[in-house]
Parts: sequence; structure tokens; C-alpha cells
Amino acid sequence: MSRWSAIPVLALVLGAGCAGLVGDSPSPDRRVTPVELTSGPPEGIDVPTEGGRVDIDRVVARHEAALANRSFYRRVEREGTVGVREVWVDRDADVVRVKQSTSRAAEGAVIAGGRRYDRRDDGTVRTTPDASGDVPFVLSLSGDFTLRQFLARYEYRTVGVARRGGDPVAVLRANETLVYLPDPDPNETVHVRSRVYVDRRGVVRFVDHRETFSSGGSRVFRMTVETGLDRVPIPSWLDDTAVYGGRERVSPPGVSENGAVRRDRPDRRATTEPAARPLTRDTPRPAA
Repeated sequence: MSRWSAIPVLALVLGAGCAGLVGDSPSPDRRVTPVELTSGPPEGIDVPTEGGRVDIDRVVARHEAALANRSFYRRVEREGTVGVREVWVDRDADVVRVKQSTSRAAEGAVIAGGRRYDRRDDGTVRTTPDASGDVPFVLSLSGDFTLRQFLARYEYRTVGVARRGGDPVAVLRANETLVYLPDPDPNETVHVRSRVYVDRRGVVRFVDHRETFSSGGSRVFRMTVETGLDRVPIPSWLDDTAVYGGRERVSPPGVSENGAVRRDRPDRRATTEPAARPLTRDTPRPAA
């Protein structure tokens, strides 16, 4: 008997003959603006599929590869104590900035020129050699680990094309309600509403993912990626010349004045992210 079994998928209803909105019902969280969705195949956008369904693992692998040689800004929003994590990567200058913000505090680091810069509690800057190559607060610069953690267990289908920042993106959707068997509560269900937006280069530009538990509570994950970053915005507590040698500071449009990032490294600290509860479908398991 499988540990999880699936019950009928909730469908996205689109008006006949016209465009719809990405989303099944109004969300109490108004931070995400509905995106106009055009039905039809995503021309020019290659979405990996297998057996009629999106191969989400290959989608994530392409996302990681697409960002491996691009400068970018990435923002992740999580409810609860995790808060907001931001990453800026300047591939040309090899500068990385990372920032983590919660309702109580914000902390971050800048890595450049083989050195790591952190702000102490008293406002002074601590400078240390960057010997390990680790980037604090994140498991990978591209976010591939977190994408797999939240998306890999669900079945996605391509439902149309939308636009983000003027660029066409394929819209991938998963809507499911899963029933947990046999414990801790045989009556508990998990409703999943997930949207993933992928551009022509394979970059996952936006994710809006929510898991709602019938016993109460939810897990929310949102990620935004902007490519073409000209320069990492250096935080006010760090001398800009230490990083960019006195070149004029520029804050790219849509990018806040906080954070920094670096080249991708293998995921070494998987235990720092909360472990996801296993969700599988009707996969036979050996008898105990």
C-alpha cells in the first residue's frame, strides 16, 4: 500500500474563448499580482516533458545551467522564521551578496576578491579570507536545491503562456489534493497550488507555491529571478571601493539595496532547510 494516495486534481477554469488568470480563486495574500494567461503551446520555449507531464527535474537542471554563467538577482519569500533571502551575483566581477531578512532582523555578507565581508553587531565590518567558498544563508546560488525540495514531488502540466518583464514565459501548473496514509492523521489532506514560470533560456523566472494542510497551517514558497544584473548593489555598511575599486555604485531597477552573491557551489548544508514531508503517489513499497 502506498504511503500517499492522490484524489482528483482541482482544475484551473479558463473562460471559453478568452484569456484567464493564473490562479483558481482569489488569494488572501495580495502580494502576487495575477498574470494574464494565453492558452496554447509556448512557442519558442522548450519545456521538458515525459509521458505527457512536465519533467520538473530537467526544468530545474536547465535553470541551474542557464544561471551558471549569467549575472542575476534572486529573491525567495518564505512564511515563518525563514523570511526573505536575496542573492545578487555579478559573474564578470566575481562578486556575490547574500541577505536574509526576517521580521526581527536582517543579516548578510558580501564575497569578493577572495574575501568575505560581514557586519558585526556594533556596526563594524569583519573581513575574513574566503577559503571555503561557501555562501552563507543559501544552499545554492541558483536556488536549484530549494526548487527541487518544493516542486519535485508534484505533477506539472504546461497550461499556456504569460509575460514577465516583457518576455514570454511558459506557465506550468500543479493543483493536487493528497491524502496521507496511515499516520499521523488518516484524515489529513494537503492541498497544493503551484505555478512555475519558465523563459526561453530555461530560467525559472517566478514560482508561486502554496501547500495547505487540512489540520491547519501552510507552507508558502515564492521565488523571483531577474537576469542581466549589471552590478551587485553594495550595502551601506561596506565601502564600495573594497569591492568595485571606486566605480560608481548602481542600483539595478527592481533590486533593493541589500545583499550579495557568488559562483555556484555544491549544496553542503542541506540540513539548514526544514525537511519537506515525503509526498509520493501510488508507488509500491516492500512490505515491512
